[in-house]
Amino acid sequence: KTFNHLIAERDGDSASIIAMTTDYLVDYNAITKEWEPHAAFFEIEIDQPNDKLIVHYTLREDLYWSWWNSDKKIPVTADDVVYWYDEIAGDPQFGSSAYNGQFVTMADGSQQRIQCVKVDEKRFDFIFPRIVAEPLLSTNTTIQPSFLYREAKEKNGAAGVKNILNASINPQEIPSCGRWFI
Repeated sequence: KTFNHLIAERDGDSASIIAMTTDYLVDYNAITKEWEPHAAFFEIEIDQPNDKLIVHYTLREDLYWSWWNSDKKIPVTADDVVYWYDEIAGDPQFGSSAYNGQFVTMADGSQQRIQCVKVDEKRFDFIFPRIVAEPLLSTNTTIQPSFLYREAKEKNGAAGVKNILNASINPQEIPSCGRWFI
C-alpha cells in the first residue's frame, strides 16, 4: 500500500516489505543474549551519582543510501537518525508509534523525553534523563533518509511527509541502506 516508513507503521504487509530497505542500529543475539552492533557501534555510559545515562552510537563507515541499478551513493549520517527521531517520530502531529517510546517516567511520575543529539557526521548520542535497565530497546531505531523526509516536511508539512514514497512511485526512486531494493 505504501513505501513510506511512517505510513507503513500502520500496515504490517507494507512494513514487512520496506523494512528490508533500511537497517537497525543494533541486533539482539538470542543465543548469546547480548546486543551486537549492526548499522552502528554503541557504548553505554552510566553516571550513577547524577542518575544519567548516555548511549553513544557510531555509524559504520560503509553505510550508504543507494538506488537500484544506479551508481549513485549518499553516505548514511547521524542526520538521518537524529532528523527521523526528532522531526518525524518525535513530532506528535505524525502520530508515530515510536513517539511514546521517546519518554521515560521519572521518580516523581512526570515524563521526560530521551534526547537524540548529533555529535558529528557519524556519531550521535541518546541522552536519558535517568538510568534505565535496557536503553538499547528505546534507542534501536531504523535509519531513514533525512534528505527525503526533510524536503517533504519543509515544502508541505505533515501532508508532504505522509505523501512521499507512496505506492505509485517508481521503485527505482526508493533509496535503500538495507539488504534489498524494492
